[in-house]
Amino acid sequence: MSQQPHVLMCPPDYYGIEYEINPWMNTERQADHPTAVAQWSALRQAILAAGAQVCELTPVEGLPDLVFTANAAMVFGKQAVLSRFRHSQRQGEEPHNHRWLAEHGFEVLDPPVNFSFEGAGDALFCGDTLYAGYRMRSDAAGHQAIGRMLGVRVIPVELVDPRYYHLDIALGSQGEVEVQLEIARRVGFLREQDYRDLQARVEEVGRMLNGLMSSIQRGGTQQNDEP
Repeated sequence: MSQQPHVLMCPPDYYGIEYEINPWMNTERQADHPTAVAQWSALRQAILAAGAQVCELTPVEGLPDLVFTANAAMVFGKQAVLSRFRHSQRQGEEPHNHRWLAEHGFEVLDPPVNFSFEGAGDALFCGDTLYAGYRMRSDAAGHQAIGRMLGVRVIPVELVDPRYYHLDIALGSQGEVEVQLEIARRVGFLREQDYRDLQARVEEVGRMLNGLMSSIQRGGTQQNDEP
């Protein structure tokens, strides 16, 4: 019998744009806080309705990005490799993440010294292979050290566009394009033929990416250092 999935969330009580550390953040264009709270609540209900259990990290004033819990750590079984944030504005999150993980039965491991590492934002498993984004927020050599620590193969993925500063954002792009295409079709912004042509291109890219990942898993060799 499969174990019930657990999802860590942090209520957006103190969410807002208090600094600028990526191209999307602008302190002069604040988030709509009531909308953010409503969207967070709707997402929580959807997760519960899907059969998962929601755990909550206590929000902390002055740490608006604590809501992005995927960045807290990378979980591997009952081990959790804690994040070490590149930007000083987020480093205050680290003790709160450590405390929650330790109190909930995880063996908390520190990332290698002198390397930035931003948890599941930049480190995603596919089978027993860890795909690790580097350049913007995390360091490639640090990922390789984490791979040796856990005994897993690491495939480094260079992130070259500051708009896609985390690996989970970059990998989410194909799905987001498909959703946006469907919305545009339904509201009449795209003609049916244009929709089909663009959707075919998206699916072709998806097949190419899946083929590449399968090829790497079958016979790729481990890379040890940042190019």
